[in-house]
Amino acid sequence: MKAADAAREEEANQAKELAALQKAREQDARLKKERERRLAAQARAERSADTTRSTSRGTVSFVIRPWGNVFINGRSRGASPPFRSVRLAPGTYNVMITNGDLPRYVRVITVKAGENITVVHQFQ
Repeated sequence: MKAADAAREEEANQAKELAALQKAREQDARLKKERERRLAAQARAERSADTTRSTSRGTVSFVIRPWGNVFINGRSRGASPPFRSVRLAPGTYNVMITNGDLPRYVRVITVKAGENITVVHQFQ
């Protein structure tokens, strides 16, 4: 009788362990799905923020003859041409354009979201 009781007890223990293992697997699956949902929501939010950032910027175009080195708030942006435009966040900027020993051209611009500004200058 003792052997039969021990076998039943062993079966009961195995069933409990199997149930606990199944429960742990189900919980892991739920956590994995929740993590995937969070990551997907975060990716959507980042894409939305990128879209908002890109649409909230303005474009500043340059038409400079014969050419000029463009500086925005003291930071060099390159020679124009070939450099033609830059997208900037809304705000006020100091634009300076130089060409060798010729007098430099300085202008303050205010960029608004979605706005296009053209800076035109001809060195003489």
